[in-house]
Amino acid sequence: MDKQKQIEEMAKTYCQNGFKCGDNCQTNGCRVYEVCTELYNAGYRKISENVVVISRAEYNDLKGLEKHFDDYLIKEIVETRKETAEKFAEKVSKAFIGLNCIDIDEWNWCQKKIDEICKEIIGGVRCDT
Repeated sequence: MDKQKQIEEMAKTYCQNGFKCGDNCQTNGCRVYEVCTELYNAGYRKISENVVVISRAEYNDLKGLEKHFDDYLIKEIVETRKETAEKFAEKVSKAFIGLNCIDIDEWNWCQKKIDEICKEIIGGVRCDT
């Protein structure tokens, strides 16, 4: 809502609730209208329906929670990524075990590659494959 509309709405509310200016309350001669203009210029505003007003202390508390929440989410993402990589490595290893067509040297090479890929995905932490 723009400045003029907010001032008019404030003046109209005051005029209807005790100040009987009638329909002329928005004219420059109305003292209520002048007071409402001064209030607006001093920073008083109507708060929109979708706006929440909180104190500076509440805001600072929320910012602290946001940091804590972000740290928690990052930890959860890293943990989920690690679990996913480990499960994938385990399933691939089991799939190769089921193949009887590779010898022990090929199996060791495959196991090494699976472990390297898993480590790369989770950021260097050893996978148990």
